[in-house]
Formats: sequence, structure tokens, C-alpha cells
Amino acid sequence: MKTLVAVALAALVQVGCNAPPRSPENTFWGGPNSPEMGERVSNRGLYGSLKIANVRHSESDGYMRVEFELMNKSARQIRAEYDVEWFDATGSTLPAIRAWRPLTVGGGGIQVLQARASHPDAASWRLHLRGSNASH
Repeated sequence: MKTLVAVALAALVQVGCNAPPRSPENTFWGGPNSPEMGERVSNRGLYGSLKIANVRHSESDGYMRVEFELMNKSARQIRAEYDVEWFDATGSTLPAIRAWRPLTVGGGGIQVLQARASHPDAASWRLHLRGSNASH
């Protein structure tokens, strides 16, 4: 029985090691009281092709909402993934179920992303973007 468990664990480790590496991510942050959006670029190719424009904040039922326009500056379709993280006024991360969501923007196209805060105390956000491992 111990041998079977050891073999199963070794197989799981091997599968995990053979998973395709994830693309480096670009991170953008701001909030309704931030005059400008901050950014940290780790994926220059994605950053050069996918631009964020017209960030809008609103409130609905006591929760912050944010909307981003993502503009594909290239002629090729871009497949990516995004996640939004939320923070309170002190900069502490608010509890949320985090999950990468797929995103596809056609060549020269615009995709609007909308996100609702995970908690009514949200005062700022952080948008994470990375290239997708999905085939084009």
C-alpha cells in the first residue's frame, strides 16, 4: 500500500512539473481616489499589445465596481487571463475567492472588463494580466 501511495505521489509531482509555465503578469492598480493608475510590467510583449484605457469607478449596493477597457493594439487575437484583487483603505487585502478568468481580444478590438469588489470596505483594486497558455 505504501508503494502504491508513493507511486501515485510521484506521478502527481511529475504531472505538476510538466505543466506549461505561466506567462509573467502585468499588474495595474488604482482606486476612485487615485489620480493615476500604477503599473508594474513583467510581460513586455503583452504590455505592448494590450493597453488599459478609460478606467471607471462606480458604486452599487455599497460595493465598489470598476470597469476597464482593454485595447488590442496588434492585428492578432490576444488570449490572456485576468484577476482582480481588492484592498481596504489601509491597503490590507480583502478576503475573496481569487480565480484567473480567460480573456480574448480580437486584433484591433476592445474588450470591457467589469469587476465588483469582494467586500463593501474596498477602497482600491489591483488588476493582474498574464498571457494565456491556450493555443491561438
